[in-house]
This record gives sequence, structure tokens and C-alpha cells, in this order.
Amino acid sequence: MASPVDEYHLDRPQDDIDSVDDYSIEDRASSRRPVGVREASLGPIDVENAGTGGDASDLLIAIVTIESRILRLVRHGACDIPVDNLAGELSLLSRDLGRCYRRLSDLRDRRDLTFKTQRKLERLQEQCIWLYRKAHREVAFFKKLDLETRLRSLISGDAFDVYQQLLCAEDDERRLAARDDTALAALLAEPEFP
Repeated sequence: MASPVDEYHLDRPQDDIDSVDDYSIEDRASSRRPVGVREASLGPIDVENAGTGGDASDLLIAIVTIESRILRLVRHGACDIPVDNLAGELSLLSRDLGRCYRRLSDLRDRRDLTFKTQRKLERLQEQCIWLYRKAHREVAFFKKLDLETRLRSLISGDAFDVYQQLLCAEDDERRLAARDDTALAALLAEPEFP
């Protein structure tokens, strides 16, 4: 049975660009470790083999491993890991994603790539961007959750309810301010129903 990376090997013309999604995230991880325990950061990619299928396969393995670690952290969240450790781990994974993205950019700059190879490298870059955004959103979510829990423990229930209502009013105000004149005109033109 061929490994998922072999199926994604860039030098084989029969590969389909969607083959990277043909296996589950759990199958992708090259190693299992306890949640919250940081593995060594990804090392430098082999520059000697730049542009070869092996280099792209190494990047694919790295990105898939990072993805599985991010999702494992999200699943276990603040229940098992202190928020500061969680934020630190996600920050380190974001740094590793930056390395992968830069290496993919270097590979995409080559002039001797086929269309299919170029598209696959582009898709891996898009995955890096998506994972980077996800990691930072999760850090913000867990920090807000921690702050909300601390605030709730410091003030009365009624005061916390008023605070929540204040946040909802601010969200409504931001949504209205974000609309352009066309959207507001469409809102005004809607008939009122009793």
C-alpha cells in the first residue's frame, strides 16, 4: 500500500491535486505524543534537493503534521492545557508554518515546474495560510475564554449579564458600521412585517 505522501508525489503525472485530502488527519501524523508536550521545531528543509518531489513530500509531511498537532490542541483545548502553554504551542506551530510557506515560495519561483506541480505547491501554500489563520483564531478564542472565566469569578452574576449585553450592543454597532450605503439602502427598502 502506498503512503499518502507517495500518492501526492509531484513528479508523477497521474497525481490529482485533490489527493492530499484523500486521507484522514489522524493518518497523516507521523508521530503521536501527549498533548501539550512540544516536539522540537521543524528543522530546515534539505536545500540540496530543492524542487524535487522528495522536498515537496517533506513539506507535505511537515504541513500535515502541523495540522494534526493544531487540531489535537483545539480538541483538548483549555481543559487539559493551561492557556499560556496552549498559546505558546500554537505560536511555535505558526512559526513552523512560516518556514514551510517560505520554502514553498522558493520552490514556486522555479521556472522549470509543470502546471500541475505549480498548482500543488500553491495548494500547499493555501493550506499553510489557512492553518496559520486557524492557529491565531484559536489562540484568541482560548484567551477570551480564559478572561471571561476569570471575569465571571470576580464579579456578580448580574454584573456579568450586563457586561454580556454591552458586548452584544457593541457587536451590533460594529456590524452596522461595516455595512456600505448599498447594504443600508437594501435594509431600508425591506418591507416591515408586523
